Amino acid sequence: MSFAYLPLYTGDYLRDTRHLTPLKHGVFLLLLMHCWDQKGPVPLDEQEAAGVANCRSADEIDSLRYVLERFFTRMEDGWYNHRMQVEIERAENISRERSDAGRKGYQAKAKQLLSKSQASASTPTPTPIPSPGKDKDQHPSDACAPDGAPRPPVEEIVNLWNQIVAAAGGKKALNVSAERRKRICRRWREVGPDSVAEGLFWFEAYFRENISKSKFATGKQPGRDGRVFRIGIDSALGSEQTMDQILEGKYT
Repeated sequence: MSFAYLPLYTGDYLRDTRHLTPLKHGVFLLLLMHCWDQKGPVPLDEQEAAGVANCRSADEIDSLRYVLERFFTRMEDGWYNHRMQVEIERAENISRERSDAGRKGYQAKAKQLLSKSQASASTPTPTPIPSPGKDKDQHPSDACAPDGAPRPPVEEIVNLWNQIVAAAGGKKALNVSAERRKRICRRWREVGPDSVAEGLFWFEAYFRENISKSKFATGKQPGRDGRVFRIGIDSALGSEQTMDQILEGKYT
C-alpha cells in the first residue's frame, strides 16, 4: 500500500531535469510514482519496467533506458532512485513514530480511565454477543493471546462498538464470525494491554473519541461525492495501518 502523498520538491526536480523532453519527464515521473507506491525499486526486466512507465514505441523505450541509466542505480533486485529511497525511508520512520505515539497516548489514557473507574462505582459489564455455534464454556480467543498476555474479550469489544459507534450512526455488528474474531484478536495484540480492563478502556476511547464523534463516519455528513458513509467494525479494525490513520485524525 502506498503512502498518502508523493513529496515532489519542484525546485530540486527541475534543477536536475530541465534538459529532459516532455516524454522523458513523463517516463521519469511514472517510475518515481511506482517506487513510491510499491516502496521499492523499478523492475530489472525491461518489459516490466516498460509496463510501469507505459512505454510501447521505440522512442518511449529509448527514453526509459535513458532515464534509468541517468537517474537510477542498478542493484541486484531492481533500479533504485537515491532521492526517492531516502523519502520512502523518511516517510516510514514518520509513520512508525506517529503510530507509536498514538498508541502510547491511548494506552496512557486507558490507564487514567482505569484509575478513575476503580476509584468510583463499578460500571456494569456489557452483555456479551454470542458467537454462533460456540459453546459458552469455550473461549476461542485463548488462541489469540500469547503466553502470559490477557485473553482478548472479543464479544465485549463488539458490544462496546454497538453501544458507542453503532448508537451514534455506524453500522451495527450483529455477530462474531471467525474472521471478525481473528481481526479483533490481531488488533488486541498490537495494542498490547497489560490487562483486560486496560484493553477495554483503550478500545472504548478509540471508538468514542476517534470514530463516534465523526459526522462523516457515522453517516451524518455526506462525503465530497455526495454519498453517505457509515463505518463498520471490520473497517475500523481492518488493519494496524487503518487504526493508525484513524488515531491520527482520519475522520476528524
